[in-house]
Amino acid sequence: MNTENFENRQEQDNLKYESLEDIELQEVKEDDPDFGSALEINVPEDSKTDIEAEVRNKLKTENWWLQEEWQEKGAPGEQIDIQTGKHKIILYNFGEPLQEQHLEELKRALEDISKVSNKLLTTIKYILINNVSKFNPQSGENFRGYSEGEMSAIQVYPEGRELMPYGRIEGVSNFDAIIIHECSHNIRKIDLDFVNKWRENFWVFIEDFDKKRKMSGSDEYRLDYDPINPDRCVSEYAKSSPDEDICESIVAALRAPAVLDPKKLQFIKSGLLKEEKPSEKIVLQKRDKIELPKKGSPVKYKVKKFQFKWEEK
Repeated sequence: MNTENFENRQEQDNLKYESLEDIELQEVKEDDPDFGSALEINVPEDSKTDIEAEVRNKLKTENWWLQEEWQEKGAPGEQIDIQTGKHKIILYNFGEPLQEQHLEELKRALEDISKVSNKLLTTIKYILINNVSKFNPQSGENFRGYSEGEMSAIQVYPEGRELMPYGRIEGVSNFDAIIIHECSHNIRKIDLDFVNKWRENFWVFIEDFDKKRKMSGSDEYRLDYDPINPDRCVSEYAKSSPDEDICESIVAALRAPAVLDPKKLQFIKSGLLKEEKPSEKIVLQKRDKIELPKKGSPVKYKVKKFQFKWEEK
């Protein structure tokens, strides 16, 4: 190992995550210029809540690197900066180095997601390649991916990064499909009207608790909706919920439209792909030195108090 590589390795080994205790907190009032962008904490009017503890809990929920799960892994082995127009996404890989095929599929997936909506990419700040599997009770198998909405991140688990056929939808690649699927969960953030109309057209709410489907592997958690016509779902996983149906259907619309139910394909085309638009230019750059994210100090927060209103019947 030459001197430069040795120094780089030492520098990476010495990387440390920011901790909650490192972050200075500062409450701001309406006359502060940063009041509008300050972190908002909602508490009851007469609450004796420890406000700073609430702020730190919120920071922990919204920032993955402040969570024990990730800090215990140590620094990621690979960082790839992804430029999507004016927006940047950072990929941190905690597993084996990504292969050239991973990078090609990642680039293509993000380009095609931008055709659905370029706003979708701006809802994502991080892609986290996890090195540990996790059970998914909804499918009865291990997770392949997961959308971390509060953290503006998507996770790809070991089963999701495998370069093999997707299995759920014929003719689709696994890693490519997982990136598209997890990005598509954020449709809810940018077009809730589309999500609601999809549910109204293709799903039915189950009012009777005893008739709700049990989630696989759980006797307690039950699913609130059933597909009106299960045969119109493009995969078994799509039958689990309206949101999963949307994500699986977008994968099919972009990768294998012939296998998607024509009514759902037309619904996506008219609702999300109604305009022919060029894809965003996606540029991937692998970093020589990993730079861990930081929230920085001080974190400014504002407190919004509310009163409980009890209605007498």
